[in-house]
Amino acid sequence: MFISVIHNLLSHKLPSIRRRAMELLGAKLQHQSNFFSLAANEKALLELIPDLTSIARTSGPGEETALNQQTSFFTLKLLCRLLGPSACVSFKPILELVVDTISPAAKTSTNVLASAFLCLAELIQDM
Repeated sequence: MFISVIHNLLSHKLPSIRRRAMELLGAKLQHQSNFFSLAANEKALLELIPDLTSIARTSGPGEETALNQQTSFFTLKLLCRLLGPSACVSFKPILELVVDTISPAAKTSTNVLASAFLCLAELIQDM
């Protein structure tokens, strides 16, 4: 149930609601990873990847967008830590997004770049 609520909140129209949903998910992933120990939870968590990737891909002016991108990359990093070794194929789109984000052609803020590099490091380690 927790994951389905997060899934719904990730598509909310208010960016602050989406960020708070990612923060809640990140807190569970970081501090209570055994909370998601069932196989059904793994499938549901993998279904969050497209939503989180979409948020990370969103660019635009303003601090709100950058904060959501940072939070999304951090949440994807935590998901990769939990599920990367067993579901590395699911994380390939994230790897492509991170490479696009850190490319010199992309005009990305330094804070978002830092989060993207952390995500990249986790992807490399766990995939």
